[in-house]
Amino acid sequence: MKLLVATDFSQRSDHALERAVMLAQQLSADLLIAHVVDDDRLEHVVEADKVRAETFLKVIASKLDLPSGRCEWQVARGEAFDGILRLCEDEAPSLVVLGAHRRRILRDVFIGTTAERVLRSAKLPVLMVNTKPEGPYRRILLAVDFDAGSTAALRTVLTLGISRGLVMTALHAFDAPARGLMMRTPAPRSEIEGYVAQERRRAMTKLTAYLQLHSEELITAGVDIVEISTASAIRDYSHRKDSDLIVMCTRGRSGLDRVFLGSVADEVLRRSDVDVLAVPPADGMVSNTVPRTPDAEPGHRLHD
Repeated sequence: MKLLVATDFSQRSDHALERAVMLAQQLSADLLIAHVVDDDRLEHVVEADKVRAETFLKVIASKLDLPSGRCEWQVARGEAFDGILRLCEDEAPSLVVLGAHRRRILRDVFIGTTAERVLRSAKLPVLMVNTKPEGPYRRILLAVDFDAGSTAALRTVLTLGISRGLVMTALHAFDAPARGLMMRTPAPRSEIEGYVAQERRRAMTKLTAYLQLHSEELITAGVDIVEISTASAIRDYSHRKDSDLIVMCTRGRSGLDRVFLGSVADEVLRRSDVDVLAVPPADGMVSNTVPRTPDAEPGHRLHD
């Protein structure tokens, strides 16, 4: 397994590098540290920056302790996102690690940033490191939407081994479509609450069955359901549960490659203050059929 971490030698990149080193040690993976030099300048300036970057990377790599894996470094030329994408094609890493995008005070723009372009084009799992690592991950929040993308996210976190031995909670934001209409009628409050509770039970049953069907190894998981907009649910719930990693897919149910990730993933990636592992759906994956009940298909046992 190989991890690729991109650095521009900023503090944001330092956090990403720290996390990548931790993961490489945890997963016994090789680590490739990459820097991209902007080549839209005079050639002697570009070459001078390239030499300085190589010197920095040599020093960084020499100080890292990866007893079970190798540490390599490369300097590419071009725009940052293009250089990272070319390295992804050449090196085929299992995971790309990036520092948080530069948030702006008055306008929090994510579309068009290096991170957004890599996420949209690399077709590889991308870990956005939004905070300074304080230690290994402890609690993972998996956003589930019962589609091929959710399956890709679940399989990725299991295959990489990041979730091994950790507390992982699967969260789904369900919809009670008739609630608004019922509230505009003389329906008793108890009837409305009963309807919402029924929709919650249905969603919980579906979520449990989904995890049983698609998990390929035993995981200790909590399952929970919330009835609010998905983006807000993910951010707020991660705070309540003290999650330090959010895992989610980068496509919505439509499966269309929209301008970016749709409102859900886009908002989480723009505003989350915990790390986010964004996973694209695997090529050729189609919508999944979810069993009607948790025991319709064999699977692992979940613990609340």
